[in-house]
Amino acid sequence: MRLAYAKVGNGHPIVKVADCFNHLDFEWDSPIWRHWVREFGSSFSLVRYDGRGSGLSDWEVEDVSFEAWIHDLEKVVDAAGLEKFSLMGHSQGGAVAIAYAVRHPERVSHLVLWGGYARGAYHRDIPDAVEVRRALETLVQLNWGRTNPSFFQMVTDLYIPEKATPEEQSWFRSPAGFDFARQPRAGTCEPATTSTCARSCRLSACRTIVFHSDRDTNCASTGRQNSSGRHSRRSLRPSRQRESRAARR
Repeated sequence: MRLAYAKVGNGHPIVKVADCFNHLDFEWDSPIWRHWVREFGSSFSLVRYDGRGSGLSDWEVEDVSFEAWIHDLEKVVDAAGLEKFSLMGHSQGGAVAIAYAVRHPERVSHLVLWGGYARGAYHRDIPDAVEVRRALETLVQLNWGRTNPSFFQMVTDLYIPEKATPEEQSWFRSPAGFDFARQPRAGTCEPATTSTCARSCRLSACRTIVFHSDRDTNCASTGRQNSSGRHSRRSLRPSRQRESRAARR
């Protein structure tokens, strides 16, 4: 299986863990993601990659388990030649980042988690959350790749805040926005439901900072579990170097 990754910028390396919505090329133009790539790439060496089953990585994969996603992160950082780096996890990428930091503490200098969680929907002891997740997966399987405005609007309402700009909301609910991830099936989001690393949060000793959006209905109830590691008020020191872009592999 082939994984696509890209590097941009110079300075202290930051690795963004893959999540459900990834595409190395489309992120440069997306109003949702482009500012992340440009701002981090202007001060750091940012490494991104497309998760298995999405973006520019191989789509036809059988194993989409939580362990497989951790293994993919291990392969990407090795291929990129990174020894020590900051790890940034968003959404389901947060659990992958936590698990990696616990297994490889000597390689992770900082852990940045935003909108993440320690337990997937199937491990939260909230029956309604499980049913909602199963219903969403069914809708994804039936509607992904089709022109269904109602489906696009529903998912946009789940993941895009009400104060987002008209451009952001329009892009996310458009067929082009959903084609961004190029996911052929709902299984590529399996770690969002099956991941569990609540105990690992207590074992991670690297400097950690946790961000959550106000009134985040997707994972607000589990956000506090991410806050059990050590914290520091020291910020990452930027390197003022010229931005550059590396070829994908």
